[in-house]
Amino acid sequence: MSSTSVVLSAQARSQPHSQSESGDGIDSGRDLAVEVLDGLTGLEALRAEWTALFDTAARDVSMSFAWTRAIAAHHAGPADRLRTIAVRRGRQLVAALPLIARGGRHAFRHVTPLAEEYNTHSDWLFGDATADVAEALVAGLAEPGIAWDRFRMSRVLAQHPLLPAIVEALQRRGLRWILRDESPSFVLRLPRDVDAYLASRSAKFRNHLRRVEKKLERRRLEVVVADAHTDRDGVDAAFAGMLAVERESWKHAERRAISSSPESTAFWREVCDDAWAAGRLHLQLLTVDGTPAAHNIGWIAGGTYTYLKTSFHRDFRADGAAPYLRAVLIADLIRRHVDWLDFPGEPYEWERQWTADQRAHVMLTVFSGTARSRVLEVLERLRQYRRVRPSRLTDSTTD
Repeated sequence: MSSTSVVLSAQARSQPHSQSESGDGIDSGRDLAVEVLDGLTGLEALRAEWTALFDTAARDVSMSFAWTRAIAAHHAGPADRLRTIAVRRGRQLVAALPLIARGGRHAFRHVTPLAEEYNTHSDWLFGDATADVAEALVAGLAEPGIAWDRFRMSRVLAQHPLLPAIVEALQRRGLRWILRDESPSFVLRLPRDVDAYLASRSAKFRNHLRRVEKKLERRRLEVVVADAHTDRDGVDAAFAGMLAVERESWKHAERRAISSSPESTAFWREVCDDAWAAGRLHLQLLTVDGTPAAHNIGWIAGGTYTYLKTSFHRDFRADGAAPYLRAVLIADLIRRHVDWLDFPGEPYEWERQWTADQRAHVMLTVFSGTARSRVLEVLERLRQYRRVRPSRLTDSTTD
């Protein structure tokens, strides 16, 4: 792919807004320049300033440069097209959104955020949730240098600070859109001690954990954590143990495991290496009688542990290796004074055992206005109105 960038002729006009979360005022008297960068090379050109903006803004892990770059490098196919919308105020990067258009799979041309290749929350990279930033991101979406009929973000937090401004910007541009409720994700607010957490769960749950602990603690157990304090050899050993678990998990046969393909293994290797270098990695491995039995991969930043991946060796399912290690994980996070455990964007039933708290999600779908997008919009509205109560569906036809 070419690394040539295309500067859009239309610039987003600045609107009055509040100061940034970091406390730095932003000059609202200048225009924001919208740039669309092509391919992996264009994305990599943003590495330093992307990382600086991410560290300041504390966005979702899916917006980290390492996560984004690893998906682009290991999961984009030859026919796929990558574009990165970059928004600048002067020379400073203030917002970005990486996109992927899958090639040759559909009659309709779909564009999605690159981050949605994995089960994370959907997000934009930005420092300030302001009208001018939203206007600039929508300008880049309207003219990304590739033809598209439908754009979709599947797991946006319903209370996302930028979402109202994005919707208003879509309206100003005359783009048709639908916003509908999606399944909420689970989140756990961690108390200050383990006893308080256990007291918040049911007696049935506590009894189950006690039985699991008694069963496993008759065996030779070891729990290893690779984090910012671990050396390179320790991280490599923990990663190798995690791969051993994945190869013997039910996910491997269904090609959903880290070990299922060289691309998936390379993706997670890159993500873990970068998280370790940035001091954010929390990779936990349980061995039972010397055999890797279960693992958890997480990212710790800003008082939140983001749960990225978990699995268990199929031979240790009956022993409860996965819930045992998860209980150890929660105890460890409490000791580290972590405030939140954020489960994946798509909810799983097993998560309900550990917390009752949830965060609401919405799906944002935008139609470009092409003839094909109008057909797709009609079909989508018919399908959604059959499935969703009108009160839970908002769209560009609503007053």
